[in-house]
Amino acid sequence: MNRSLINWGKIERFAIYASSFGYALAKVVSTLFPKTQVYLPEKGQVFLQGIAILAALTYVVKQLEKLTDRQPIVGSNFSQGFETWMEPYKDKTIGDLIICAYTSHTFREFLWARRLQMGHVRVLLFYASDDFPNVAGEPDESISDINSYVKLWKQMETDGRIEKLEVRRRKTNASLFFGVANNERMLQGLLWPREKMGGLEPKHVMMLGPESSFMREAVANYVAWFEAMWAVSEVIVSQNQEP
Repeated sequence: MNRSLINWGKIERFAIYASSFGYALAKVVSTLFPKTQVYLPEKGQVFLQGIAILAALTYVVKQLEKLTDRQPIVGSNFSQGFETWMEPYKDKTIGDLIICAYTSHTFREFLWARRLQMGHVRVLLFYASDDFPNVAGEPDESISDINSYVKLWKQMETDGRIEKLEVRRRKTNASLFFGVANNERMLQGLLWPREKMGGLEPKHVMMLGPESSFMREAVANYVAWFEAMWAVSEVIVSQNQEP
């Protein structure tokens, strides 16, 4: 039998109702008609009561676990969030990976350090516009490093860590980042100004997975948004093409 066709939640609720009703009925009948205790002994009634209590506790615990599973996982920093995000893929290839980032340096650094194998990787970079200053009010020079980061991405492709790499850019001010692995697990967060220096950094990340309809829908919306932005962005590097 296909286990997916079995609704264990309904079975557990039925067990609670049936055992509770059986215990209540036995108690009422034995009280009104004492002679029936021969057929409804006290031990049998206690047994029904025990089943009701255990079934109810099991059901409550499972419902609490489901509520926990349905919540996005929030990490205090990028490192913690990255480890949670990539946990299911540490021993196998990530077939499809999309990344939306500012310079993409942090994503690339963590993927490289963990020696993950990747299939098709698409990176969408948001270049800051000319009037986007750093925290000191001066022009943000971190954008000048993007070309060097793209070369590092290409090196991962050359080394065989990535089967196919594509990188595009769009000149716009953006303070968000996210990555989606295999269209099912997403790491996302906001970019914050670095203290006492220019540029932005990722902090306070959130991980969404396929455990609930809410998170699956959120991931699907981000993927759809990425595809729309990807279609109107400038190609700066693709497989077998220099930036």
